[in-house]
Amino acid sequence: MDYLHKKKVPVENVLIIKDLNGFSSINNGVFSVPNAIFFNAKGEYVEYKKSAEECNAYVFGFIEDLESINNQPSDPAYKINLLLENTKNLQLESVKAEDKKDTYVFITWAKYAGKLNKDKAFAWINLLEEANQKGMNVQYFLLNYDLQKSWDLTEQQEEELLNQFKI
Repeated sequence: MDYLHKKKVPVENVLIIKDLNGFSSINNGVFSVPNAIFFNAKGEYVEYKKSAEECNAYVFGFIEDLESINNQPSDPAYKINLLLENTKNLQLESVKAEDKKDTYVFITWAKYAGKLNKDKAFAWINLLEEANQKGMNVQYFLLNYDLQKSWDLTEQQEEELLNQFKI
């Protein structure tokens, strides 16, 4: 996590994806970095985009209006546990969502996204910290999308996965 230390990003909330099956489960065929995945207080997915054409630039406004997340339409079939069951922290331990949070946010990032991490993903962290300071009760995670050596991918698998990423 030298990369994050150099960028002065806290590492206590960093998650990595357990394995290739987890990677597929989490993404459901859509790989977007950086991105933000929002869940309401019930742990149900809430889409920040109003249409499929919108890009992750809308995350900034969504975070600024985070108080309304529990009034937004949600997808009860896509729960926070799907992400938590397929990830682990840097100590390779399972992670649980804390109780009684207003919202949960997973910010996807990867070293290969370079400057986009700073301009977007890491800037979103600052907005989430501000929301907490203003009285929101937000738990966020930095979900690393770099392919892991522990997945034992072949070169072909790695190339196929990297070709699917949307930056």
